[in-house]
Amino acid sequence: MIHLLTAAVFAILSFSSLVWSQTLTNSTSCPMDFNYVRQIQWPTADCRPSGDPTKTITNSTNCCQTLLSVFGISLAQHLKDTSQFHLRDLKTSSSCLSDFQKKLTSLSLPSNLVSSCFDPMQFVISLNTCAGIQTLQDWRQKLGNETILDSSCRDDLSDLTACDACGYAALTVQKELVSIDGNASHSNNCFYFIVLYGAGILNEFGPESNSAVTCNFDINILPKSHKNGRSSLIYGLVGGLVAVVVIFCLVGLCFWWDRKKKKQKIGESGTNPFESRLPRRRPNTGSVWFKLSDLEKATNNFSINNLIGRDANMRARVADFGLAKQSREGQSHLTTRVAGTHGYLAPEYAIYGQLTEKSDVYSFGIVILEIMCRRKALDLSCLDSHLLITDWAWSLTKEGNVGLVLDHSLGDAMSSETMNPTGDMVRFVLVGILCAHATVAFRPTIMEALKMLEGDIEVPVIPDRPISTYSI
Repeated sequence: MIHLLTAAVFAILSFSSLVWSQTLTNSTSCPMDFNYVRQIQWPTADCRPSGDPTKTITNSTNCCQTLLSVFGISLAQHLKDTSQFHLRDLKTSSSCLSDFQKKLTSLSLPSNLVSSCFDPMQFVISLNTCAGIQTLQDWRQKLGNETILDSSCRDDLSDLTACDACGYAALTVQKELVSIDGNASHSNNCFYFIVLYGAGILNEFGPESNSAVTCNFDINILPKSHKNGRSSLIYGLVGGLVAVVVIFCLVGLCFWWDRKKKKQKIGESGTNPFESRLPRRRPNTGSVWFKLSDLEKATNNFSINNLIGRDANMRARVADFGLAKQSREGQSHLTTRVAGTHGYLAPEYAIYGQLTEKSDVYSFGIVILEIMCRRKALDLSCLDSHLLITDWAWSLTKEGNVGLVLDHSLGDAMSSETMNPTGDMVRFVLVGILCAHATVAFRPTIMEALKMLEGDIEVPVIPDRPISTYSI
């Protein structure tokens, strides 16, 4: 019986000890979350071993100052959640510092950093820290509901100007707190309270935001890790490749659209220069483009025996066809003899035997007038004084009767808008008169004449011309 009673008492005591131990464990657990320690890119290099045994970690080194700021991020969040600036007791402070050290160790930092930098009592709530302030209510009783800090530190402090203004306000409030406390040695503690208040209460983005970390806690955020940099490089390369593909697609789309528009134009005109056997008309002039095969057929494969403009003796004589000798330097451009078909020869060649680059232009103008007027270049059967076609065409044009110069068959076909437009026919006549002008200086070059025929340039006003003084 005694043994059973002893066993029962032992069981009750064991259960009570277990409940007390569990209650104690729950009561001393840290109320703060330190996951941000691995997420924020803070300068961990300040706390890594340097290899120099003379350099030990103390609470005045850069490492401890950095750790105080990093630990303050959780204290600021704690202030926001509980309205308390510090932790409620020593056990809670020790538990939080232990959790903080575990996060530091996971970053391959020394395991004695927290014990070397901090005293657990410095984070325990006390009336002897700064002006007797323990809670947010104490803060407002000492300083009021609104201070210069409230108006200066609510903006986005990632802006340097806003951060400087907030820092100036913090120094002003620090002086006020030290004055209330009366102990100048508490100035650092008061400034730490100001930092916690600014990051936890005033900063609308939260203590873990970049603005709070860089400005309130003065932590230099490091660039992204090499992994992130490599990811950025990969994203950049993929983006560049996509851009190149898009550009090629756009270029291909432009080519396709251009070919489609050309096919539509071919469909509207009813002709295809590559498939149709019908000749294609040129723009502006109404003249016809012929295929190379058509020209070969018409000229007997460009035979030298198939020449246009033979004279009565079947000798090619449109102008002189190269019968002039090439002169040497210093010699005049005179031919050895005058040779050519009557009516086609330029006046300067027929009278003086002198050839210029515009002598053939004169002959070209005569041919144009013959085609348009259906009249011989030199008509000896005419009873009037206009034996030459140039004199006859110019006299009618000068009187404003250029339409009478045109052949009647051309006029009959003008009823159709697609065949021989009046404006084009008149332009051909004017070009022919200008090319066959008696004065060399007034004649265009052969390229200018071609552009006038095609309508690319306007036909200038034709100067008055003298009546020809020769007859051949």
